[in-house]
Amino acid sequence: MLKSLQSIFLTPISSRYQKLIILLVAVLFIFLKENHPLDWDLNTVGFWSNFPDSYQNVNFVYPPWGLILMLPYKWMLPEGAKFFSVLVIGALVIHKRWSLSSFFAIVLSPYFVVTMTKSALDIMVMVFPIYLWEISAGKRWQIPARGLAISLSMIKPQAAMFIWLYFFWKERRNWKSFIWPLVITAMVIIPVSLVGSPPLFLQWIDNIRNPSTDNIYFWSMNNFSLTTKLTIFGSIGLLSIIGLLFFILSKKGIIRWGENLTIASLLYASMAVSPYTSQQSLSSALAFVPTWISVLLQLIHLFLMGNVLSYNSQRALTIMVMVLIIFAYYGYRERFHQLHDH
Repeated sequence: MLKSLQSIFLTPISSRYQKLIILLVAVLFIFLKENHPLDWDLNTVGFWSNFPDSYQNVNFVYPPWGLILMLPYKWMLPEGAKFFSVLVIGALVIHKRWSLSSFFAIVLSPYFVVTMTKSALDIMVMVFPIYLWEISAGKRWQIPARGLAISLSMIKPQAAMFIWLYFFWKERRNWKSFIWPLVITAMVIIPVSLVGSPPLFLQWIDNIRNPSTDNIYFWSMNNFSLTTKLTIFGSIGLLSIIGLLFFILSKKGIIRWGENLTIASLLYASMAVSPYTSQQSLSSALAFVPTWISVLLQLIHLFLMGNVLSYNSQRALTIMVMVLIIFAYYGYRERFHQLHDH
């Protein structure tokens, strides 16, 4: 019995039964109690109604290309958004050759659960693009897949800036392979941004520079940006010091750094230096370093604050750094990869 449970929950996902469990969990998340106001309501209802004057409603702050790329999010409704987000995590876990234990460490973590109670699109525009980028490597459909990946991530550009610089640098010797994905991204972003009078892009920027009363309230209560506390230079300086410490620990062999840690840290760093990033977005960075200790740390944060989304950039930073250290020290997934590959 024990060996059967171990084979199901502690081995890389490969069997139909393990995948069926992921599907069942995704279905169950459809019935997760909603926490109003839903992100789905705030960001889709009425967004297409006044096109091309979409930003007459000063509450809309997603970019103009969201009018194209967010249509599937609108059509899948809040329930579908939760279902698809869990499937994305399941696909990521399978791709990384992680176990069901890792899958549950992600989807049962407080940050992820709260993200789902809001039917937010963070997983779809942060985790899914990275997953799409990785699985499309070397495939015949690499160009359209990577073009879609970059475009989707631009819905929340504040989380994307560092990760794409990293991916481009990593594959810089094959720089020509970026040309067509970037062309696709430009074709998605630029034409729709120029529609309207004034152009939708300028309407969008105006709503960001002159936020509505509702957005001022949301941005003040649900924001883990370090820049709002330390200024842009202070936040970059602090993150640089932390990054240097990780580099030293890695060079001394105290921790083991790997691809998943890099992705998680760059996602977090991009969001932390942005003037505004909702706390539920942290679930996307944490998805790449799943451990049950991470779940415990989030539960402690929940106990101390009473609400995992309580505005506290310092605690968000503390959770992220501790999770990275734990994941790196034990080399959870990278070490398993090596053992499994050999």
